[in-house]
Order: sequence, then structure tokens, then C-alpha cells
Amino acid sequence: MNKVLPAPPLRIDKGIDRVLHDRDVPSTLRPAEEVAPPEVAFHSQLDALLAMPNLDDFIDGELRPPIGSALMLTPAYFRQVLDELLMYLPIAAERHPPAARVLGRAARVVDNEVSLRGQESMYRFALRQG
Repeated sequence: MNKVLPAPPLRIDKGIDRVLHDRDVPSTLRPAEEVAPPEVAFHSQLDALLAMPNLDDFIDGELRPPIGSALMLTPAYFRQVLDELLMYLPIAAERHPPAARVLGRAARVVDNEVSLRGQESMYRFALRQG
């Protein structure tokens, strides 16, 4: 009866011993006349596919608010819009009872944001005073 011996451990410090070539496998390389020279700019199909708009681009475009002017991004104007929104949300909740719960939550979130911005400006002023 033959005795089964365990396989010798793999040695990675030894390197490659030999390269075996299978002569029956056809080559997948293109002929030299079909290959573009390296000076010619070549865009791969993967680059073309990645450049196409995808779901992330669609979601980003839908969620990003349209900004008509840069004035909207100034802190004073943004604070004014938050204050107006804080006054409008309870009125909207009264007019639309089915959405009152959601509008109430939105009002609490906006109120929290206004109070955090107030604290931030108070702390900034205190730091400037030293």
C-alpha cells in the first residue's frame, strides 16, 4: 500500500523556477498593425462608460437645490430665510392637517438649527473678545 505524504510547504522566498507555455492555446493579442502607437491618445471603453451619467449623478442633481444667486449663501441672508421659514411652517401645518406632523417636525429641526447658529455666533463673539 502506498503511503500518502503531505505536500511540501510552499516557499515564497525561492522565486519562479520555470515558465510553462501551452502551445495549443491561440494568442489573444491583436496583430501589430492594429495596435495604436503610444503617441496617439486612446480612450478605453471603461473611461467612456465611467464618463456617462449614472444613478449617483441623478440623485445628486435631484437633491442639490437650485441656487439663483450667491447672496443666498451669505450667513445673514440664510438666517433671514430660516426665520421666515420658522414663521411659515406652523401656518402651513394649520392649512394642511394631513401634513401637520411632518411640518411640525420640520419646524423643530429649523428651530434647533436657529438656536445652534445663535450659540455658534455667541461663542465666536466671546472668543473674539478674549
